[in-house]
Amino acid sequence: AKAKKITKKETVPESESDSVIGTDSESEESHDEFEMEDLPAADQEKSAFDQTGPKMWKNRQRVLVVCSRGVNHQQRHFMNDLINLLPHCKKEAKIDRKKASEEIVGLTFMRSTNNLIYLESHKKRDLFMWLGKSPIGPTIKFQVQTIHTCSELKLTGNCLKYSRPLLTFDGCFEEEPHLRLMKELLLQSFSTPKFHPKSKPFVDHIFSFYFHDDRIWFRNFQIVNAEEKRFGEADDPNTMNLVEIGPRFCLHPIKIFDGCLSGEAIWSNPLYISPSKLRSKKMTNYMSRKINKERKEEYEKEIQPSESDSDLNPFDQSVINCIIW
Repeated sequence: AKAKKITKKETVPESESDSVIGTDSESEESHDEFEMEDLPAADQEKSAFDQTGPKMWKNRQRVLVVCSRGVNHQQRHFMNDLINLLPHCKKEAKIDRKKASEEIVGLTFMRSTNNLIYLESHKKRDLFMWLGKSPIGPTIKFQVQTIHTCSELKLTGNCLKYSRPLLTFDGCFEEEPHLRLMKELLLQSFSTPKFHPKSKPFVDHIFSFYFHDDRIWFRNFQIVNAEEKRFGEADDPNTMNLVEIGPRFCLHPIKIFDGCLSGEAIWSNPLYISPSKLRSKKMTNYMSRKINKERKEEYEKEIQPSESDSDLNPFDQSVINCIIW
C-alpha cells in the first residue's frame, strides 16, 4: 500500500489575503478597461447600452404627464409629442379638472414620480400647463400658446427616439429670481437623466428655451454633421448645423405657487390677461363699433332730405306763388 502524505494547509494572514484580493480586483478592472478600449466602435455602443442598469442610474428624476378631460385633437397630439420627447415620463389617464389637485398628488406617489406636467383644458380652446415638483412644490402655471405639433409642421429634422438632449437657456433666465426658478423646474422636467433605462446613450438634439415678449419659446433642433454622416472624433463643432424637428409652443407664465397645484401665490404676472377677458374685450369693441355704425346711418337718414321729400311740398309752392302775385 502506498503511504499517504499528509500536508498542512498554509494559512495566510487576513491583511495579506485582503491585499491579494484587492490586487486581483484591480487587475480585473484594468483588464476590463483594456478590453473596452480594444473594442470597435459598434461594440462600444452595444456595451454602452448594456451598462444602463439600476446601479448606474443615480439621478432618479421621473415626470408624470397627465391631462384633463375636454382636450381637443390638437392638444391631445401636443401631449403625445411631449411624451415622445421625454423617455423618463409616465403617462396617466385623463382626470377631472375639479379634483386634479387631490388626485395628482396621489398619482405621483403611486407612480414614484417627483415632477409633474399637468395639461388643463378650458372650453376646448385654451390650454394651461402646470409644471412643478411633487409632493411639496413649487408649481408654475403657464398658458400654452402658438402650438404647432410635429404632424402639422412636417419639418426635415429627425433624431433618435429617446436619445438624451442638450438643454440651452437664454441669458435672460439669470436676471430675475422667478426666471431662475422657471429655469430650474424646466431643467429637472425636460432633461433626461444619465443612464436612464429607456434612454439612448447619444446626444443628437437640443431643447432651446428663449425668453422674449414676456413668454418662454420652445424649439427642438437636430444636430447635423457638416457631411450629414455619422459623428466622429474628428468632427469640428463649428461646422455642425441645426435642423428643426418640432414641436413648437410658447409658455406664458401666470403664477407661481409654493405648493403642489395649490398653496399661496408667491409671484404673479402683472402683464397677463386671461383669454376670456381678451375675447370679451374684443366682443365689446365689436359691438360698440356696430352700434355706432347703426346710429350714424340713422342720423344720416334723418338729416339728409330724400328726392321724394321735394315732391311732397305743393302747399309751400302755392304760398310762394300767392305772395308773388
